Amino acid sequence: MNIALFFYFACLILVWWSCQGYIIYLYLNRRKPDKDLKQPQKHFFSIIVPTFNEEELIIKKIDGLKSLSSGNFEVFFADASSDRTAEIISKNINGLDSFRLIKSFARGRSSQINSCLSSCKGDLILISDCDGAMPDDTLQKLEREFQDESVGVAGACVLPQTENKYEKLFWEGQNALRFLESGYGFCPVVIGICYAFRKKILGSLPQTVWADDIYVPFFFNSEGFRTVYCRDIVAYELRCPVKAGEFIMHKMRKAGDNIKELLRFSRKIKKMPAGWNIVYGTRFLQVIILPFALFAFAILFVFQPFVVKICTAMFIILSAFPQFYILRIQSNSKLKASFVSVAAMFLVANSILLMADLKYLFLGGKVSYEKVG
Repeated sequence: MNIALFFYFACLILVWWSCQGYIIYLYLNRRKPDKDLKQPQKHFFSIIVPTFNEEELIIKKIDGLKSLSSGNFEVFFADASSDRTAEIISKNINGLDSFRLIKSFARGRSSQINSCLSSCKGDLILISDCDGAMPDDTLQKLEREFQDESVGVAGACVLPQTENKYEKLFWEGQNALRFLESGYGFCPVVIGICYAFRKKILGSLPQTVWADDIYVPFFFNSEGFRTVYCRDIVAYELRCPVKAGEFIMHKMRKAGDNIKELLRFSRKIKKMPAGWNIVYGTRFLQVIILPFALFAFAILFVFQPFVVKICTAMFIILSAFPQFYILRIQSNSKLKASFVSVAAMFLVANSILLMADLKYLFLGGKVSYEKVG
């Protein structure tokens, strides 16, 4: 076998596992539901809402928190705003003993969250972004997840409140994959709109963490706890990309967050539980290696003999049937995506990942606190 053919098959295997084999593996190795769980243990939630110049959305957020149907919670608004957000919060929580405003003078989500953690009385910490809407029964449903002591993090399934079909399609694919990973036991991502974790295991965040909704599940998974992406808790992201440029920049920032945390935890790979090792390793391939491998595979494919091309195409097509079937039954969306739209989104997503990888390689992991929409 010549070296070009070797690299071709190496790229083929990498692409196949990252895009198809991994999905089939997760489905075949999903956990069976635990039928021996005890009665739900009562938990007290400390809800932290990081805010930065949210005067347009903050009243809606406060009203949503007031409507939560469980009384076992307290709320901390960790505010680092320069607009009227703090003033609006103070006015609308006046007289509510369980709602507090904490002014954070250090910008950055980690600093804002840490500024509240020492004051939190809850055994469960719930992080909820200002641009997220949670259902009223969120706390009761999260409480049921945490009756399993192996669960360290549980987050709501998040859908975008938008008419942008590409944003919807992106979330549909991501959510289907998260349900599969959650069923396997180690979901690598929750969403800052709504997720909770055990305070006794993680008492503070490193100051270098920007994307806490990636760091926290990575941390708990690495410690041997499970991360659950809850299908029956549907929250909505109210602020979504509208224009194509916003979509690309938003996804590039998210990709940069993933790259940063993947590299941070690469030092712990030898100590990771076996199941999490597979999920972490695959995510590393998908985010950092796959965009380059796809590019190399496409070039090498052009120069392969006709027989090799036919065999490759048949292999990918045959794997696509179980892949699409699994993703379809895992999806919680009513959006009926065509094969062309799915293929287009796949190419767009990996093009964005490639740009994010190159940006991180040459410019480092700089982040900003810019909003979309």
